Amino acid sequence: MGRKPKNNNLQKYQQSLVERNTALIKRAIAHIREIGGEITKSIVSKVTYEIADPEKNEKGITLAGISKNSIYRTLIEEAAADTRKGRRELRGGRQYTDGDIRMMLHALRVENAQIKRENTILSQQLKEVPNVIEQTQPIPDKLIQEYNAIKNAARSMVSRLCEMEMTYIDIENECLKVAHYNEVIVPKEALKLFYTKELHDIQCKIREVAPDD
Repeated sequence: MGRKPKNNNLQKYQQSLVERNTALIKRAIAHIREIGGEITKSIVSKVTYEIADPEKNEKGITLAGISKNSIYRTLIEEAAADTRKGRRELRGGRQYTDGDIRMMLHALRVENAQIKRENTILSQQLKEVPNVIEQTQPIPDKLIQEYNAIKNAARSMVSRLCEMEMTYIDIENECLKVAHYNEVIVPKEALKLFYTKELHDIQCKIREVAPDD
């Protein structure tokens, strides 16, 4: 008889844990849907670690933990099926698979690295400009053209990736993140070099639709 309270406490704890994890998984699924990501057990597991609220005693759920629990599995599998049914095709009549996105992200990282290298070279050249100005010589047109071309290319690339829902602007941190993995690919300092006006416009739109206190 003395063991029953312990068993009852354990049962209540397990029930509370399942309810808490179920709510966390539902939030993770909603977050993935919001950014247009692929719903899989692996990705849901990763997202639970990112959005878990310690104040609610929430912790990320491992892939093994999800796979072992039929409630968690069913939630994710049903959400994945609904997403596949409702997924709209992108331009060209094709759907981008996770592999396609990884390849495009790799190409983006390569291009972004090249832009960073070129920007470093241009920044170094710009540091030398004052010496040229002291000699009353104008900044070379080619240098200005190259600098503007890189800024325009970077701006167009970011806008296009956001349109394709592969990336999104984290307006709070003012950086560009990958939609599927919430990974920062263009930090605030770099983004402000060529995307200041767009960031300002986004902030204005948010203030316009925000409810009055």
